[in-house]
Amino acid sequence: MTKLKTIPLTIFLSLICNTLSAKSFFPSMIQVSGTCKKKVPTNRSRLQISVENYGKELNDLYQKTTTTYNLLYKRIKSLKLKNSEIETSSYQVKKEFDWVKGKKIFRGYKVALSISVSSSETQKMTTIIQEANKLKISNVRGLQQFVSDDMIMKIKSECLKKAVLDAQTKALSMAKALGRKLGQNFRLTEGIKGPNSPGPMAKRYEKLEMFSMQSISGRQGQPPAIAQGHRTFHFYVTGEFGVQ
Repeated sequence: MTKLKTIPLTIFLSLICNTLSAKSFFPSMIQVSGTCKKKVPTNRSRLQISVENYGKELNDLYQKTTTTYNLLYKRIKSLKLKNSEIETSSYQVKKEFDWVKGKKIFRGYKVALSISVSSSETQKMTTIIQEANKLKISNVRGLQQFVSDDMIMKIKSECLKKAVLDAQTKALSMAKALGRKLGQNFRLTEGIKGPNSPGPMAKRYEKLEMFSMQSISGRQGQPPAIAQGHRTFHFYVTGEFGVQ
């Protein structure tokens, strides 16, 4: 009989110990987020240019396309752009067809070579467009301004500190409203929301700013000035602060 009475008492004491243990491992927490918004000027720009030719003689098309492409490449290199990156972005050879009265008829071949150029000298990009126009290249996809990866990392380092302090300030305010104090326990997670356009970091982060080939024709005088672009980044932290 004595043994039966001690069993419920043992269970009761065990529950109390588990409850106290749970409180020590799972303290009261306040969930908050901290943000930092930073608007920065773009410091790089990129052009995509494609040399394309169509016809039925594949060898002639290849020679014509590569000759024009090589001339464009040499003219771009001669500009000696600062902090530049030049790469052949695509090479394409394909058959073209027309549909006539339900029949597939061979029209010819398409040969295309594309080049991507990026630099910190945005104003010189219109000169590249002019050179492309002189070579009768009409497929210039557009001028794209963006913020370099190095600049984004620098901004991130500065802005995350502000985001953490913002989160801490909110947690202190909430704890004070509850008549509590912040404890030593906390957990934070960082994040970034870039501008609504692609860029070098995530391939993502840039708005295309298109320039008409006709408006920047080599027949006209001075090329137009390019307006400085800006991008806004949102850095944030989310997490929990312990209270006591």
